[in-house]
Amino acid sequence: MIHRVARFACALVLVGAVAAQHPSFRTDTNLATLTFSVEKNGRFLTTLSSSDLTVLENGKPQRFSLLGPLMREAAPIDLIVLADTSSSVSDDHAGQVETFLRDVMAVAAGRHGITVTALAFSENLVRFTGPVAAMPDAERAARCLSRPRAVSQAGCASSLQPIALSLPATRTASTRGSSWIFEAIIATIRSVRPSAPEAQRLLLVISDGVSSTSSEPRDAASAAHEESVPVYPIVVGRAQSRQQAAALASGTPGLPPADLQSERFAQLGDMTGGRSFDLRHSAREVHEAIMRTALTHAGSQFVVGYAPVPADRKIRRTAEVKLRSKSLGGIRGGKRTFVH
Repeated sequence: MIHRVARFACALVLVGAVAAQHPSFRTDTNLATLTFSVEKNGRFLTTLSSSDLTVLENGKPQRFSLLGPLMREAAPIDLIVLADTSSSVSDDHAGQVETFLRDVMAVAAGRHGITVTALAFSENLVRFTGPVAAMPDAERAARCLSRPRAVSQAGCASSLQPIALSLPATRTASTRGSSWIFEAIIATIRSVRPSAPEAQRLLLVISDGVSSTSSEPRDAASAAHEESVPVYPIVVGRAQSRQQAAALASGTPGLPPADLQSERFAQLGDMTGGRSFDLRHSAREVHEAIMRTALTHAGSQFVVGYAPVPADRKIRRTAEVKLRSKSLGGIRGGKRTFVH
């Protein structure tokens, strides 16, 4: 298992030794983990007990352990910002993306305990900087990341570090597009390592959601679950009419209309324990509010782990966390499908 799950397994053993209601698992057990938050009356809960929850796999209750919130008080935060620079975004929303990136990076990098890593993608992925605790020239970074032609300008090309992208198994790419959204998310999660062992990573992805590959949100969600990284989709252009959105995807056989792709991209938030935002207005206060909400939300996330029952062969499993009482609020995230 990856290192975060290994640490989680150790924590589960310790938790189980303390309280009988938290069953322990061996550290060599292949654990399935689910990340989620609970929202009630517009606020995120920060305390829960195992007795408040039920974990189901293919509809059957499972023995599990609860650990959370994930982000402990005073723990470092690694904010990862990923920008879509494909033509459907850069042609129509480059200015909006640039101002969002500038504001978020400038504010986040100035906060104690937060590091920022900035990347951009189309059919390729590049890292501009990070993780850094200070970004004195956030405006230049935002310009380099949001406008592909800026890469050839002085001060940009030397800063950008290419990261290879690859299609998940059985997925294909269209020859008439250049937006590898889910591949970029997977590569970002796997290549941007925690700045410290106890650091919690958050991934903000700004895009219109229009992809040129057949990959699906669940492909990226699987990588996010493996690394315990909540994803926060920032959707631009979703207010466009269905006719305009469909035109963006015309001539791309096998791919859903652009408006449906935007909806699927937004769903990646709930699928990974994060949440999505519509970026309809470019204003500093809006951008800062999105970042504050994401940080607050991430700080109230929980994770449960359980050991899937062995089978003679690998099978498709759908796992879900549910609240025993609706009076506790509503769950965001806490559901995943995987093969084990």
